Amino acid sequence: MRIIRRIGFYLLILTLVVAISTLGYVVIEHAHPFDALYMTIITISTVGYEEVIHLSPTGRLWTILVIIFGWGILAVIVTNVFSMFLSEEILGRIGRRRIRKMKNHYIVCGYGRIGRATVRELIKERKKVIVIEKEASKVEQAEKDGVKVLLGDATDENMLRKAHIEDASGLVAALSNDPDNIFVIINARSLNRNLYIVSRAMDERSRNFMLKAGANHVVLPYEMAGIKIANALLKPGLQDFFEIHNLRMEEVEIEGATPLAGRTIRELNLTNLYNIYIVSVIKKTGEVIAPPTANTLLEEGDIILLLGRKENIERFEKDYLSRK
Repeated sequence: MRIIRRIGFYLLILTLVVAISTLGYVVIEHAHPFDALYMTIITISTVGYEEVIHLSPTGRLWTILVIIFGWGILAVIVTNVFSMFLSEEILGRIGRRRIRKMKNHYIVCGYGRIGRATVRELIKERKKVIVIEKEASKVEQAEKDGVKVLLGDATDENMLRKAHIEDASGLVAALSNDPDNIFVIINARSLNRNLYIVSRAMDERSRNFMLKAGANHVVLPYEMAGIKIANALLKPGLQDFFEIHNLRMEEVEIEGATPLAGRTIRELNLTNLYNIYIVSVIKKTGEVIAPPTANTLLEEGDIILLLGRKENIERFEKDYLSRK
């Protein structure tokens, strides 16, 4: 669509140049409009056919101006259109070549403000990311940011396949409108039944549709922003405390292959070993234990919510979650 719009703009400029040049011959030489148009075309194209209008000195000066400006504008248009097609092709080939062997990665559909911020956070967490974006200018920005990117429409399931969705861990639908995000969710869920899908939505109605379409979680950016602003206003001390001490909350699912299953919180002793805290346990039955006691038994399928400094949580995850 971007290419079509720009080509349409260039054609409009060329049409205006031809119309003004033709009008000039009609006014200056009192030529028939068709003869004036013919004269304009052979002049701009520099074909060099015989003149059909007897030119006065003023007419010859006008012809010189038509050649200079008309041919110059035509050359600029042809060059820009050619470079535009070339850049689109090069960007597409670069993206396809760089993502050929990725697995356990995250696909972000859309590189607008929300998509770019999401990618930034994922990279901070050392996750592998592929972006799908259809606007060449945003693709170029992603390339400058050092992000692997595919040029194309994320609502097209072929683009999701090119991003190796069957091997991906998660997908973020961050396109600018809700219907497109719903299409992405439907296609993504049909291509990977186990994929964890998060989408943005503009309103509650769209969120319900997205959840029905297969999204695991739907975020309303304006609602989240409002909550954060209210918390900063009403609980500034708490907000500052988390930011100053680099604290974060992390969910960890307990799998049978890890040393976490079958042990109590006292036995793990995470507070002394890592200076992190288990603030709640969500049992596989759905029961929420908050706060848990030292004797709370962790079982396979439970989810624990950790609180601590980022580096401490990462150290814990390296020691425990990598032993599978």
